[in-house]
Formats: sequence, C-alpha cells, structure tokens
Amino acid sequence: MTIPESPVTQLLTAVAELLDAAGVGVWSTGAATYGPDDVAIFRGTERTVDNPQIILNWVDTDQHPEITQGTGILQVAIKGVARQPGSVDDIGYAVFGVLHGLTARPAGPAVIVQCLRRNSVPMGQDDKLRKERADQYDVDVEWPPTSHRP
Repeated sequence: MTIPESPVTQLLTAVAELLDAAGVGVWSTGAATYGPDDVAIFRGTERTVDNPQIILNWVDTDQHPEITQGTGILQVAIKGVARQPGSVDDIGYAVFGVLHGLTARPAGPAVIVQCLRRNSVPMGQDDKLRKERADQYDVDVEWPPTSHRP
C-alpha cells in the first residue's frame, strides 16, 4: 500500500520550491550535492552538510471543524555560514522577503491564504560555528476538502 503525500508535505514542498525559485536556497528532493556557496533547504531536521541551511517544519494550530480553513505555524530554522555571524540574519531576511505578506499562493492541493512572520528567535550556534535562528510564520490555509469537511 502506498500512502499519498499529505497536504502538509505538499505545502512544505511548495514553500521550499518558492524559496528555491527566489534564489534564497537550493531545494532538492533527491540526494543533492551542494556547492560551497549554496544554502541548502531541508524539511524536518538539519543535515550533516557544512552548508548554511534552511529547515522547514509545520505545526497545526487550529482547524475549523466544518470548513476547510485552518491555521498553522511555518517554522523556518536557519543556520548561517561558519564564522560569519551576520549571515544567519542575511538568510533570514531573504526568507522574510519571500514569505512575509504572501497571499493566495497555491501549495499543492492547499492554498496559502496569508503568511505573516510572528517572530524571529536567536538560537545560539552549532559545533561548526554557524549562528542559528528560528523564525515562525503564522499561516492561514485553505486545505483540500475531506469527507467530514466538504
């Protein structure tokens, strides 16, 4: 049995593709090799590459019981360039430029109705001396219908 991709997977893929198309980072669904200047985009957790990284995650926060509208938090974790503390903010503001204020954007079978940054939190640095931060975006979504929410 093959389980189909969830609307959340498709939404995060659409966000990754949007960031890639804007030149903010490089998204690959395969075993990509990243160039030394590439900002690698991942879903879920960081990877063991030396590149700066954008890591996307989704948190459902509110789903209407009768209609397909809902809200969630798009978490964008960012690791900068080693020994360049300002690079994490440079990447973060490039992401901000693409996502903050985004409206009516198809994301697989869902539609991002509105995306607004909630906060940006410094998270220290990793063992490779890359500064880290986590940005959270409030996202209103029109999800695809289900048998309970036509």
